[in-house]
Amino acid sequence: MNSSAVSNCKVANGDSCTVMGTFTVPILLQDKVRIFDILAIPQLPHLIILGADFWREMEIIPDLRSGEWVSASEPEISLLESNSQLSVAQAAALGRLLEEQFRQFKPGLGCTTMVEHTITTTSPPIKSRYYPVSPVIQKHIDEELEEMLKLGVVERSSSGWSSPVFLVKKPTGKYRFCVDYRKLNAVTEKDSYSLPYVSHTLDKLKDAKYLSSIDIKSAYWQIPVAPDSRPYTAFTVPGRGLFQFTRLPFGLHNSPATWQRFIDLVIGYDLEPNVFVYLDDVVIVTDTFEKHLKVLESVLNRLREAGLTLNKDKCRFCHPSLHYLGYVVDHLGLHVDPAKVEAIVNIPPPANVPDVRRFIGMASWYRRFVPNFSSIISPITALLRKNCKFVWSEECQIAFNTLKEKLISAPIMKCPDYDQPFVIQTDASAFGIGAVLTQTHPSEGERVIAYISRSLSKPERNYSTTERECLAVLWAIEKLRPYIEGIHFTVITDHYSLVWLQNLKDPMGRLARMAVKLQQYNFKIVHRRGKDHVVADALSRSVPVIESLATVTSVVSDKWYLDLYKRVEERPISYPQFRITENRIYKYVRVKDHGLQAEDNWKLVVPKEDQLALLQRNHDHPTAGHMGIFKSVLLRMAPSSDKAV
Repeated sequence: MNSSAVSNCKVANGDSCTVMGTFTVPILLQDKVRIFDILAIPQLPHLIILGADFWREMEIIPDLRSGEWVSASEPEISLLESNSQLSVAQAAALGRLLEEQFRQFKPGLGCTTMVEHTITTTSPPIKSRYYPVSPVIQKHIDEELEEMLKLGVVERSSSGWSSPVFLVKKPTGKYRFCVDYRKLNAVTEKDSYSLPYVSHTLDKLKDAKYLSSIDIKSAYWQIPVAPDSRPYTAFTVPGRGLFQFTRLPFGLHNSPATWQRFIDLVIGYDLEPNVFVYLDDVVIVTDTFEKHLKVLESVLNRLREAGLTLNKDKCRFCHPSLHYLGYVVDHLGLHVDPAKVEAIVNIPPPANVPDVRRFIGMASWYRRFVPNFSSIISPITALLRKNCKFVWSEECQIAFNTLKEKLISAPIMKCPDYDQPFVIQTDASAFGIGAVLTQTHPSEGERVIAYISRSLSKPERNYSTTERECLAVLWAIEKLRPYIEGIHFTVITDHYSLVWLQNLKDPMGRLARMAVKLQQYNFKIVHRRGKDHVVADALSRSVPVIESLATVTSVVSDKWYLDLYKRVEERPISYPQFRITENRIYKYVRVKDHGLQAEDNWKLVVPKEDQLALLQRNHDHPTAGHMGIFKSVLLRMAPSSDKAV
């Protein structure tokens, strides 16, 4: 010990301590030996303190809360994302297991030998013409075809069958190659293999503390198609010829049943208390970390031995909570997924009497489930009295919030019962789409499973009425897929034109793409009159946002304006004095003053809620003033007629 170098030093709590001397010692940690200079400080209450320099030299990462540490040279734990419930030692053990397991998986796309997809039909070959596409889309089709040929997903064909292809643009901007198999599905024998009951699965997840979800890469493409069934899947690519699938394609009615039968065989019933499979979602749940590692290892081994490969970037391991089949699962039990009820939560307070009527209509639809409904809603219904000035009071807001809470709580919101049929009610307004998933029980009546809605994007607002209604159906079905995939369900809409959607012949353009994306689902469309379609209608109108003025973005609730917009869009010939440009209504008003161009005769129609702001901007603002008709022409519409004011 070198005692000649007596000095002072400041320790972690800020105190100044006397250093009696230094000594050099070797320190052994597992298989590492490092030499350190140690300070001798008698005042310290601890035998030894190893600081940041020690951690750095020994290449370790400490966990100050648990008192544990892990080597910095351990496998990277990039698969773990952010998981605060695991200690450093647990994270290291999980990382080692995952690194070892994923090292054994084959690269690329897997292919099982345990099952083959077969297609049974007595129909003679059906040949459909391909859909003409632009050179840009044709280029993407060719690129997707080359990739599938490279992966061995498709091969050249000499089949007598032929179905048309199309591309679906994904949110990422990339395209998915799809085939219109509606005619093939219509003549294919249905596979009756049942999917598991979601309600039964959820009941077994309630006490889970550690949860993992495993994503199987392009799951369907890892199932081979039987050689004698491949000709049925043939499709034509313009300029390239005829091809057929060697792997299970998207869009076939029986694809979900084939996959579920296979994955049930792979996982096995012996793991059922801790492993649940619904289509391509594999979930592992345990109450202890040690048990979780054992079950996880077993599942990964079985998936690998079945010839499957995983998308490790989308897997989540040992998390305290998980979004699964429309619920949030954690150790406290099941919770409603916020996405299921945000359509109700986000409904803004009524801004006028039409808004009040719309909200009351929606709330009244489920009034039998809300105790004291009339008393709760009375401050809001009072706004409908004759000669009553519209004032949204604090009592109205309290009633409004209370009713929204009732609409998203038991006994209205209910877990799905797969012994009862599902019904999806959809609707679209000029600015939003909405839907509600329900079931009708013989003894309990109608119960809500989920409310959903969203605003339309600017391009979607330019869709025709039929296209918007079809978009509402497609979006709702895809959003609610975990509940209705693989079973028959009903879609209710107030747009009669959609009844012929499933029988659309020679589809072209946007409607064709939507119709083909719906082909994999088993459902019927039922028309319901608008006055009886109050819930879905309210959801679709609860998110209407348009840029109605150059500097004003507002929520449009003016019923007269919205009705006029719909009439002009649906029957433009009947309203020659109106037109819709960039989602705004314009009316032709002949201005007699000279000097104006013909285009200047088209005047903006202003919804009620924007009129005051427009008046203030063009009249009261210091830079406005009274500039005459040539510089300031304002068209205001009377709420009871089409006359200019």
